[in-house]
Amino acid sequence: MKILSSSDYIEMPWKNGGGVTQQLAISEDLHPIDGLPLWRLSIATVAQDGPFSVFENYQRCIMLLDGNGMQLKFNNGNWINVDKPLQYQLFSGSWQTDCKLIDGAIKDFNLMVDERRADFSVEVLSLKEGQSKQLEPLMMQSNILLLYVIQGELMANFIDKINPERTHGKALLKHKETLVLNQEKDDFLSVLHAQNNSQVFLGFINYK
Repeated sequence: MKILSSSDYIEMPWKNGGGVTQQLAISEDLHPIDGLPLWRLSIATVAQDGPFSVFENYQRCIMLLDGNGMQLKFNNGNWINVDKPLQYQLFSGSWQTDCKLIDGAIKDFNLMVDERRADFSVEVLSLKEGQSKQLEPLMMQSNILLLYVIQGELMANFIDKINPERTHGKALLKHKETLVLNQEKDDFLSVLHAQNNSQVFLGFINYK
């Protein structure tokens, strides 16, 4: 289990000068042929219109964190609007993608997963102070669990994978912290309890 904070994140300016990516966490599981990581979690600041980088073999999840949003147009003729905070959209990283900002710079949240080796699902939670969320069994048993605290603080409760009735530790997750949990080796995350009004991104990755 890893809990990462701002001091662990890496900022990388885009080659075209159109924005900056803050890498929150990246998989150490690399593809045996091309060396690409299984997944990457990041936040991007998009400052101007222009093309997105192409990421062959990746499925992407993107959602708006701050600003008025953007429209993404793809080379297959489709397009999506990313203009509603915390509502995620999915698209292929293999598509040539052109971005048009709606009204000024934005920040977006990104999860990329190598679709050759894994599937994934996501959930965005909004919890009021004192509210708890019990994770569904299938979510608890995903191979990799990724969590990012968008707002607030949460207490994470873990259970023993051999004896699910047994609580096996807690961790306080603060604003802008990232939890990376390898649930093949670590304990399962079972319950999130909001210490105050909180918003959290959850990504569940399962090997093919």
